[in-house]
Amino acid sequence: MRPANGAPLHVVAGVVEAPAEKVTELALAVRPGPVGPDNAFLLDGGSDVVLAGGPRRFAGPHIHVEVDREHRVFATEGNWWYRGEYTFEPHERGTIVVHRVYNIARVGRWAVPLVLLQYRLSGMFTAHTLMTQVEGVLRRIGDRLGCPAYLLAGGDPSASEALQPLRTSRVALLTSYRRDGRGVGTPVGITVRKDRAYFTTRSQTWKVKRIANNPRIALAPCTKRGRVLGPTVYGIARRLDDAEVDPYGGRLQYRLWTLVYRAFYRDVPVSYEMTPIGDG
Repeated sequence: MRPANGAPLHVVAGVVEAPAEKVTELALAVRPGPVGPDNAFLLDGGSDVVLAGGPRRFAGPHIHVEVDREHRVFATEGNWWYRGEYTFEPHERGTIVVHRVYNIARVGRWAVPLVLLQYRLSGMFTAHTLMTQVEGVLRRIGDRLGCPAYLLAGGDPSASEALQPLRTSRVALLTSYRRDGRGVGTPVGITVRKDRAYFTTRSQTWKVKRIANNPRIALAPCTKRGRVLGPTVYGIARRLDDAEVDPYGGRLQYRLWTLVYRAFYRDVPVSYEMTPIGDG
């Protein structure tokens, strides 16, 4: 495996309210054999992955794993450029978990930003999907250890009280409003950071047109089928521009890829930021 050099492409941090020793023991318990609840817990997503090798480096189908128990690092590598690292350090609330993504390509390093931009346009690899991924890992650790676990909002552990109902949910019922004032609800994936909520949808959906006409929306935690599970949060939606949802490459490169992509695909992903406004 190749060491990570240079600045990370992306960083997501969270807190697990449990001692670092317990979190590290769970996360770094890796041995040869099938991935499961007691082996390579961070990779346990229901897929049939079998690891070989050890005790520090392991190989699996399309993935390599490195475990540095001395420095509390769990790393995975895949494709020709990707390295993702989880680190675990003591925190005043328990353990801070930081996920960093690096470009480790030896050949064609310059092309990685373009590849990431294409992934972003297809909705496969965005800031939102990375936060959702890390949020899922934190939730699983918290469930396993029986303690709260959550994302840090831009490095600030405080979060808007108005958005608290959404903070532990990955799916929310988005209500957007027709011109006659009637609301239409559809489930969307969400992420909460600091005092804002974020969601992504497809550009050709009716909700995008409704939000363009009336940016007032409502979000309520729900199941994937849309069954509401908690209080509703009202807010104003703002569509993010290209630069705001492109943390990986240059703005000019992004716009060139956008023009090429949209020449062939009309229904591209679009992202929104919601600012809470109180009781609606």
